[in-house]
Amino acid sequence: MQKKGGLKMKKKPIYVLSAVVIALVVTGSGLYCEASANGLALTSPNGGDVIPSGLPYTIQWVAPPEMVSFKLKYSMNNGTSWSTIESGITEASYGWAVPTPPKNKPKCLVKVIGYDALGKKLGADNSDAPFTIEVLTITSPNGGETLTSGSMHTIRWQTNGTKNPVEKVKLLYTKNGGKTWQTIETLTEDLGSYDWTVPGGPVAKPKGRCRVQVVLKDAKGNTVGKDTSDGDFTIAETFMSDYFPLSTCWETDDWTLIVRAKEREINGVLTTPMVNTREPIVFFWTNDEDGLRLHEVMDPDGIMGNVSVPIVFADAVPKVGDKRENTFTSVWGKFKLISKLIGVEDVSVPAGNFADCLKFKVTMYDITGGAENLDIKETWWLAKDVGFVKAVNDENADSSFFADPGQTCKLLSYYIAPSDPTPDHLALTDMGKQIAESFEAKDLDGLMSRYTDDFLHSCTDKAAMRSSYGTLFAENEGLWWFSSGGEEAVVSGDSAYNDRERVRSGVDNMTSKRWWDWDRQRAYFRKEGDEWKVCGNQANFRAYFYVWLRNDAVGGEYLVIGGSIYNCAGQIIDMDSEITSLTITGPPTTTTIIDPDLKQNWLPEYLEYFRDEDIGNAKNGFYTFTLETSDGKVIQSKDYLQVMPFLNIANLGSPIGGISIPGGDVTFDWTDVDRADYYAVDLQYYDAGTWRQWARINASQSGLTVNLPGGMNWRWRVRARQNDLYGELDNESRTDWAYFSTS
Repeated sequence: MQKKGGLKMKKKPIYVLSAVVIALVVTGSGLYCEASANGLALTSPNGGDVIPSGLPYTIQWVAPPEMVSFKLKYSMNNGTSWSTIESGITEASYGWAVPTPPKNKPKCLVKVIGYDALGKKLGADNSDAPFTIEVLTITSPNGGETLTSGSMHTIRWQTNGTKNPVEKVKLLYTKNGGKTWQTIETLTEDLGSYDWTVPGGPVAKPKGRCRVQVVLKDAKGNTVGKDTSDGDFTIAETFMSDYFPLSTCWETDDWTLIVRAKEREINGVLTTPMVNTREPIVFFWTNDEDGLRLHEVMDPDGIMGNVSVPIVFADAVPKVGDKRENTFTSVWGKFKLISKLIGVEDVSVPAGNFADCLKFKVTMYDITGGAENLDIKETWWLAKDVGFVKAVNDENADSSFFADPGQTCKLLSYYIAPSDPTPDHLALTDMGKQIAESFEAKDLDGLMSRYTDDFLHSCTDKAAMRSSYGTLFAENEGLWWFSSGGEEAVVSGDSAYNDRERVRSGVDNMTSKRWWDWDRQRAYFRKEGDEWKVCGNQANFRAYFYVWLRNDAVGGEYLVIGGSIYNCAGQIIDMDSEITSLTITGPPTTTTIIDPDLKQNWLPEYLEYFRDEDIGNAKNGFYTFTLETSDGKVIQSKDYLQVMPFLNIANLGSPIGGISIPGGDVTFDWTDVDRADYYAVDLQYYDAGTWRQWARINASQSGLTVNLPGGMNWRWRVRARQNDLYGELDNESRTDWAYFSTS
């Protein structure tokens, strides 16, 4: 039966599947066969492969014996259309010349069709999943990286076979996920890499949807290869304020740079004073939208080196290659300073490993007389959120910012205020600022209100502290207080402590000279109500510890480690039974001098603790002594050693050689020693088979006169001594004993 305009109606067919299994897989844009017919199975490429374009690739399959010839096809659109690779293949593999599409093709398939001897199709099989024909691949940045604007990053890519030779390579980037693209560079040669200065400018937040694109062009401008970063990367802005934070304190093997709590106004600009504890020299910095600038320098004598214009070291948003040139005058002459950001490098120093440090070359010339005389030639490395990590100065330089001429200076430790401080930490920080402000304002009542009534620190109580500050305020002007942030306070209930460094300075009313006082110690606090106050270590004894260099006529050159413990009356006492632990820790470069049991290892024959060390263990830096007592007190004392040339040993004049002289006034003579600040004369007498100390007398020069009784045997020697700028002993030479008698 047939209806007009209709279809013929036939009996419904019956399909019989005999030894044939068919599976259809739905993909994003089509269907392809996953399983084989009559045992035909494609083994490679079978899905997930990445095949370089333009190179030979071996297609492989397995087939039953009745299949004697094969046809191969490929698709680059997931099976929507197919192109023939080859027909009449009699082996189970084929060397395919992979095509060269104009861009990467991630949806490729291969199909193998099997025929019997009569040319009858027996079955077919496709790749189980798509594979990629890759013309070009970007390896970096390829997603997930964070690049810093202004830094150098190497874009890397790999080019495989192309349809035509590559004549140009176009590099582009996007900061908005591909909505718009900006050209980085067009290269005339395909080198596979390009050193990219990462772009940037002042923005509110980093750009997180960034990608790079590489486009290959032939001589006619046709695209023969193209790839884009697989994922987004971030471009973070480089703000100079992040790389030289003025709230950070830095310790190196040669100095510490710490901050004054109170800013100082210079020409209408509030600057942050930072003191270099070794000199001490004060630098007055700003680091804001106008860049990193130095406004003034104050030397140890208090002379202000006002610069005619602020010295600009770097712009607020620096980029590699930026150079700033400054010409300025100060009380010390006329200078030219050139600062250039020359690169971004990873740096490893004792304080840690720091990635992507800004590397500056800073050169300064003294041009006072018209000629350019090298003054400073330093290279700086500055780390984000830390600041200074390393400096190297040229050996021909005369001065320095961070490193002495010919020396390398490395960061040992640093302090950064916590990003999420606790209320107690904020309160302790505020208390420190209030103490500094009260000190500089000579506000004795305000200062002492920050101390507990039962304050006691190594024999000094609150009344004695008040008296000491009162005298200091009355006798000095121009007071300054610098303090490190210290290590984050360790808080336990209503008690807390932290280790901090402090520099105080003032101008003596009598001499009109500026003095400097430095200490580094553990500070103790107690919470009274809602207010933190200084309570001291509550110790009723004083512990003094020190390190210095000695050139001994008998023992040679060595490092002295010494100390003594006094009661509150000033008498040396023996506390061995009460000391549970006494240790010393040197700078990180002096691991051999760290002594975990200094109490047992010091020489026992003196009430004063003492030992000497190989001079090779003497390094610039801080030596920390930690004493713990049986009642739980922890006393920390720190001394800074500045390694310098040894002092020469004085030559003794008279009396020497065992001569006998009348009792009464005896004059001691010796030769002066260069660089000696003063001399200490040891005088001992012989009694019952033992030499006993008569006196140790300080003298500014030779010709010391002492009244001595007659009828005794004597010996004497001279110590020439050199102090650091804080009046602490750092260098000593010592003569042998000379003998005489009085009649």
